[in-house]
Amino acid sequence: MRTLSKDGRVAIVRDVLAHAFADRVDAFLTLEKALVKDLVERVYPQHIRDKMMELRGFAKTLDEAVFSVRTRLMVNVAGMKIPVGYMKPQRDRLGTEIYVEDVIGWCLAKTSHEKRSIDVLSLSNYAHDDRVFVAIEAGDELGDRVSAYYSEREAIYEEVNSQRGSIMGVLAHIKNEKQLMERWPEIMPIAEKHLTKPIVRQLPAIPTPDLNAMLKLPPMQEAA
Repeated sequence: MRTLSKDGRVAIVRDVLAHAFADRVDAFLTLEKALVKDLVERVYPQHIRDKMMELRGFAKTLDEAVFSVRTRLMVNVAGMKIPVGYMKPQRDRLGTEIYVEDVIGWCLAKTSHEKRSIDVLSLSNYAHDDRVFVAIEAGDELGDRVSAYYSEREAIYEEVNSQRGSIMGVLAHIKNEKQLMERWPEIMPIAEKHLTKPIVRQLPAIPTPDLNAMLKLPPMQEAA
Protein backbone atom coordinates (compact mmCIF):
# COMPACT_ATOMS: atom_id res chain seq x y z
CA MET A 1 0.00 0.00 0.00
CA ARG A 2 1.32 3.43 -0.91
CA THR A 3 2.00 5.86 1.92
CA LEU A 4 1.88 9.62 2.37
CA SER A 5 5.10 11.22 3.60
CA LYS A 6 5.67 14.68 5.07
CA ASP A 7 7.16 15.90 1.79
CA GLY A 8 4.22 14.36 -0.04
CA ARG A 9 1.77 16.35 2.06
CA VAL A 10 3.58 19.60 1.31
CA ALA A 11 3.59 18.83 -2.42
CA ILE A 12 -0.12 17.95 -2.40
CA VAL A 13 -1.02 21.19 -0.61
CA ARG A 14 0.95 23.20 -3.17
CA ASP A 15 -0.64 21.42 -6.12
CA VAL A 16 -4.17 21.67 -4.73
CA LEU A 17 -3.77 25.40 -4.08
CA ALA A 18 -2.25 25.97 -7.52
CA HIS A 19 -5.25 24.16 -9.03
CA ALA A 20 -7.76 26.08 -6.91
CA PHE A 21 -6.23 29.50 -7.55
CA ALA A 22 -5.14 29.00 -11.17
CA ASP A 23 -7.77 31.29 -12.73
CA ARG A 24 -7.41 33.97 -10.07
CA VAL A 25 -3.61 33.98 -10.27
CA ASP A 26 -3.82 34.16 -14.05
CA ALA A 27 -6.05 37.25 -13.84
CA PHE A 28 -3.76 38.74 -11.18
CA LEU A 29 -0.64 38.28 -13.33
CA THR A 30 -2.42 39.74 -16.36
CA LEU A 31 -3.22 42.78 -14.22
CA GLU A 32 0.36 42.91 -12.99
CA LYS A 33 1.81 42.74 -16.49
CA ALA A 34 -0.30 45.64 -17.74
CA LEU A 35 0.45 47.66 -14.62
CA VAL A 36 4.22 47.17 -14.87
CA LYS A 37 4.12 48.19 -18.52
CA ASP A 38 2.22 51.39 -17.71
CA LEU A 39 4.56 52.21 -14.82
CA VAL A 40 7.53 51.89 -17.16
CA GLU A 41 5.74 54.09 -19.69
CA ARG A 42 5.33 56.71 -16.96
CA VAL A 43 9.04 56.72 -16.10
CA TYR A 44 10.42 56.06 -19.58
CA PRO A 45 8.20 57.84 -22.14
CA GLN A 46 8.93 57.41 -25.83
CA HIS A 47 11.45 60.25 -26.17
CA ILE A 48 13.44 58.90 -23.21
CA ARG A 49 13.48 55.41 -24.69
CA ASP A 50 14.67 56.86 -27.99
CA LYS A 51 17.63 58.48 -26.20
CA MET A 52 18.36 55.31 -24.22
CA MET A 53 18.37 53.40 -27.47
CA GLU A 54 20.95 55.79 -28.90
CA LEU A 55 23.20 55.83 -25.85
CA ARG A 56 22.99 52.33 -24.42
CA GLY A 57 21.34 50.11 -27.00
CA PHE A 58 18.14 49.65 -25.00
CA ALA A 59 14.97 48.43 -26.70
CA LYS A 60 13.23 51.32 -28.40
CA THR A 61 9.70 50.04 -27.76
CA LEU A 62 8.30 48.15 -24.81
CA ASP A 63 7.42 45.22 -27.05
CA GLU A 64 10.96 44.61 -28.23
CA ALA A 65 12.54 43.18 -25.09
CA VAL A 66 11.21 40.21 -23.14
CA PHE A 67 13.64 40.18 -20.23
CA SER A 68 12.21 37.95 -17.51
CA VAL A 69 9.16 36.20 -16.14
CA ARG A 70 8.53 38.78 -13.43
CA THR A 71 10.24 41.83 -12.03
CA ARG A 72 9.68 43.87 -8.90
CA LEU A 73 9.15 47.62 -8.76
CA MET A 74 8.70 49.70 -5.63
CA VAL A 75 6.04 52.36 -6.18
CA ASN A 76 5.36 55.25 -3.81
CA VAL A 77 1.65 56.09 -3.90
CA ALA A 78 0.87 59.21 -1.86
CA GLY A 79 3.63 58.36 0.62
CA MET A 80 2.93 54.62 0.84
CA LYS A 81 5.46 52.18 -0.60
CA ILE A 82 3.80 49.42 -2.59
CA PRO A 83 5.75 46.64 -4.34
CA VAL A 84 4.51 45.65 -7.79
CA GLY A 85 5.66 42.28 -9.07
CA TYR A 86 7.52 39.62 -7.14
CA MET A 87 6.92 40.10 -3.42
CA LYS A 88 10.07 40.29 -1.32
CA PRO A 89 9.06 38.35 1.83
CA GLN A 90 8.72 40.43 4.97
CA ARG A 91 10.23 39.07 8.15
CA ASP A 92 6.96 39.10 10.10
CA ARG A 93 5.26 36.74 7.66
CA LEU A 94 8.23 35.15 5.94
CA GLY A 95 6.86 31.62 5.70
CA THR A 96 3.48 32.73 4.37
CA GLU A 97 4.86 34.93 1.62
CA ILE A 98 7.44 32.42 0.43
CA TYR A 99 4.71 29.79 0.27
CA VAL A 100 2.24 31.99 -1.62
CA GLU A 101 4.91 33.07 -4.11
CA ASP A 102 5.65 29.37 -4.59
CA VAL A 103 1.99 28.76 -5.44
CA ILE A 104 2.04 31.73 -7.85
CA GLY A 105 5.25 30.40 -9.36
CA TRP A 106 3.68 26.94 -9.76
CA CYS A 107 0.76 28.51 -11.63
CA LEU A 108 3.22 30.47 -13.77
CA ALA A 109 5.07 27.31 -14.71
CA LYS A 110 1.90 25.92 -16.25
CA THR A 111 1.28 28.92 -18.52
CA SER A 112 2.83 29.74 -21.85
CA HIS A 113 6.05 31.78 -22.08
CA GLU A 114 4.20 34.53 -23.94
CA LYS A 115 1.65 34.82 -21.17
CA ARG A 116 4.29 34.84 -18.42
CA SER A 117 6.68 37.34 -19.93
CA ILE A 118 6.57 41.05 -19.16
CA ASP A 119 7.52 42.99 -22.27
CA VAL A 120 9.31 45.95 -20.74
CA LEU A 121 12.80 47.37 -20.45
CA SER A 122 15.19 45.48 -18.22
CA LEU A 123 14.81 46.90 -14.73
CA SER A 124 17.26 44.66 -12.88
CA ASN A 125 18.65 47.61 -10.88
CA TYR A 126 15.28 47.95 -9.15
CA ALA A 127 14.26 44.30 -8.98
CA HIS A 128 16.00 43.30 -5.74
CA ASP A 129 15.91 46.29 -3.40
CA ASP A 130 13.53 48.87 -1.96
CA ARG A 131 14.48 51.87 -4.06
CA VAL A 132 11.41 53.72 -5.30
CA PHE A 133 10.97 53.32 -9.04
CA VAL A 134 8.26 55.95 -9.39
CA ALA A 135 6.31 58.25 -7.04
CA ILE A 136 2.62 58.86 -7.74
CA GLU A 137 0.48 61.56 -6.17
CA ALA A 138 -2.91 60.96 -4.56
CA GLY A 139 -5.79 61.01 -7.02
CA ASP A 140 -3.69 59.72 -9.91
CA GLU A 141 -5.51 56.97 -11.82
CA LEU A 142 -2.32 54.92 -12.08
CA GLY A 143 -1.87 55.16 -8.32
CA ASP A 144 -5.42 53.88 -7.82
CA ARG A 145 -4.60 50.89 -10.02
CA VAL A 146 -1.47 50.15 -7.99
CA SER A 147 -3.50 50.27 -4.77
CA ALA A 148 -6.18 47.97 -6.22
CA TYR A 149 -3.47 45.58 -7.40
CA TYR A 150 -1.93 45.47 -3.93
CA SER A 151 -5.31 44.88 -2.29
CA GLU A 152 -5.91 41.90 -4.58
CA ARG A 153 -2.46 40.53 -3.77
CA GLU A 154 -3.19 40.79 -0.04
CA ALA A 155 -6.55 39.06 -0.50
CA ILE A 156 -4.88 36.20 -2.40
CA TYR A 157 -2.23 35.87 0.31
CA GLU A 158 -4.83 35.67 3.07
CA GLU A 159 -7.03 33.17 1.26
CA VAL A 160 -4.14 30.93 0.19
CA ASN A 161 -2.75 30.88 3.71
CA SER A 162 -6.17 30.12 5.19
CA GLN A 163 -6.89 27.29 2.76
CA ARG A 164 -3.38 25.97 3.22
CA GLY A 165 -4.11 25.49 6.91
CA SER A 166 -7.41 23.74 6.16
CA ILE A 167 -5.82 21.31 3.70
CA MET A 168 -2.93 20.52 6.01
CA GLY A 169 -5.41 19.93 8.83
CA VAL A 170 -7.06 17.15 6.84
CA LEU A 171 -3.88 15.62 5.45
CA ALA A 172 -2.16 15.59 8.84
CA HIS A 173 -4.33 12.63 9.90
CA ILE A 174 -3.88 10.67 6.67
CA LYS A 175 -1.02 8.20 6.49
CA ASN A 176 -1.66 6.10 3.41
CA GLU A 177 -3.58 5.66 0.17
CA LYS A 178 -6.48 3.78 1.77
CA GLN A 179 -7.14 6.54 4.31
CA LEU A 180 -6.90 9.16 1.57
CA MET A 181 -9.48 7.31 -0.54
CA GLU A 182 -11.81 6.96 2.43
CA ARG A 183 -11.57 10.52 3.74
CA TRP A 184 -10.90 12.64 0.66
CA PRO A 185 -11.33 10.71 -2.61
CA GLU A 186 -11.86 13.90 -4.66
CA ILE A 187 -8.22 14.87 -4.15
CA MET A 188 -6.80 11.64 -5.56
CA PRO A 189 -6.22 12.87 -9.16
CA ILE A 190 -3.90 15.56 -7.76
CA ALA A 191 -2.46 13.62 -4.83
CA GLU A 192 -1.80 10.25 -6.46
CA LYS A 193 1.62 11.10 -7.90
CA HIS A 194 2.84 12.16 -4.46
CA LEU A 195 2.08 8.82 -2.79
CA THR A 196 5.10 6.61 -2.31
CA LYS A 197 5.47 2.85 -2.42
CA PRO A 198 7.11 1.32 0.66
CA ILE A 199 10.54 -0.10 0.00
CA VAL A 200 10.45 -3.86 0.47
CA ARG A 201 13.77 -5.67 0.35
CA GLN A 202 13.52 -9.41 -0.07
CA LEU A 203 16.98 -10.89 0.20
CA PRO A 204 17.64 -14.50 -0.78
CA ALA A 205 18.25 -16.86 2.14
CA ILE A 206 21.95 -17.63 2.52
CA PRO A 207 23.18 -20.59 4.57
CA THR A 208 24.77 -19.48 7.82
CA PRO A 209 28.21 -20.96 7.08
CA ASP A 210 28.34 -19.11 3.77
CA LEU A 211 27.23 -15.90 5.47
CA ASN A 212 29.91 -16.35 8.14
CA ALA A 213 32.52 -16.76 5.45
CA MET A 214 31.34 -13.63 3.62
CA LEU A 215 31.49 -11.64 6.86
CA LYS A 216 34.77 -13.22 7.95
CA LEU A 217 33.25 -14.50 11.19
CA PRO A 218 35.30 -17.26 12.82
CA PRO A 219 33.66 -20.56 13.82
CA MET A 220 32.53 -20.73 17.43
CA GLN A 221 35.29 -23.10 18.51
CA GLU A 222 37.93 -20.68 17.19
CA ALA A 223 36.27 -17.72 18.82
CA ALA A 224 36.23 -19.45 22.23
